[in-house]
Amino acid sequence: AVCDAHACVVWECVPGSRTCEGTVPRRCADDGSAQVDLPDCDDHDACTDGDGCDKGACLPLLAIDCDDDDPCTMDSCDPLTGCVNTAVDLACDDGDPCTVDDRCVSGVCTAGGAASCDDGNDCTTDACATLIGCYHATLEGTCDDGDLCTANDRCEAGACVGAAICDDG
Repeated sequence: AVCDAHACVVWECVPGSRTCEGTVPRRCADDGSAQVDLPDCDDHDACTDGDGCDKGACLPLLAIDCDDDDPCTMDSCDPLTGCVNTAVDLACDDGDPCTVDDRCVSGVCTAGGAASCDDGNDCTTDACATLIGCYHATLEGTCDDGDLCTANDRCEAGACVGAAICDDG
């Protein structure tokens, strides 16, 4: 029973609770005085799913998943309208290894600057491919290994190799 300053009332059920009698969903009146048949167990919240009867009770409601797998949106749920995916501006990864400093712009992940693939080796050509990222193809020809004690420096298998010129025997 629940009492206020004027009277006591015996509840038949917990106010607002949802139950099922067989497959018929019911809701307890707000004053706890009676059960009212419902057309279904739907709680009329667009953010829940799984409404229905099972073993005399309305099934527990499951929160719906509003994640749209977009790093440029803030995902939430409004009980009246359902999922809300709001564009945000923050750092993201556009999935292209040839770009750096990618950012969300108006809800879209936008490429930043080009990735630096320079390996500092004169015997390779440096490039970037979207599927694999930086790669370095070997070159043939002359180079400078930076060693004053070598001459006729040439690229061999991607390395700058020179012949020794300083031999004091």
